[in-house]
Amino acid sequence: MNGMYSKYSVDNNGKEEDNTNRNEKLFSDNDESHEGDKLLKEGHDYKAIGENFEIEPDKLVIMKPIGKGYFSDVHMGMLSSPNKDIPVAVKTTQMKTGSINEEESKDILKRQRQALRDELDIFVHLQSSAVGGHENVLKLLGAITTIKTDFSLVTEYCECGSMDSFLQAKWKNGDFVDELIFEANENEKVWKV
Repeated sequence: MNGMYSKYSVDNNGKEEDNTNRNEKLFSDNDESHEGDKLLKEGHDYKAIGENFEIEPDKLVIMKPIGKGYFSDVHMGMLSSPNKDIPVAVKTTQMKTGSINEEESKDILKRQRQALRDELDIFVHLQSSAVGGHENVLKLLGAITTIKTDFSLVTEYCECGSMDSFLQAKWKNGDFVDELIFEANENEKVWKV
């Protein structure tokens, strides 16, 4: 796939179908939109994503690798704030692409940055709600989007690691219980693990 598509396609009967992205309807002028949605519309190809999320690179120190995904590496880091240093997870493009030639390496890095931009779009949208997100959703603390080589997402650091690793470990040990239990909290329901 080369990613080049027409807005319209023709089916076997010669009838045109509208293949407009369904998400484009979210941003029509008639709809009420949140502040973060404006950032999604504009996109961010190395442009600042706004004062609320853009982090100055000199305020972030990357310390050690803690995870690896298909498109990115995750490192533990420290974010300097006026009050204190905050432990964070920093998601960056992979340092080594494993490609043989420079052209292929550039293409891989471009796809990795696009995947991070897509993830950033989702984070910005989730945090643009009136309440600023949900307590059970990982919080975006910021991002570095203005420097091509340092494109990264900064989220809160979870001491227990990734959710999938945590659940897999519990499942293997036989500790995972898939049931709904009730506790005295504001939501009244939690999943027991």
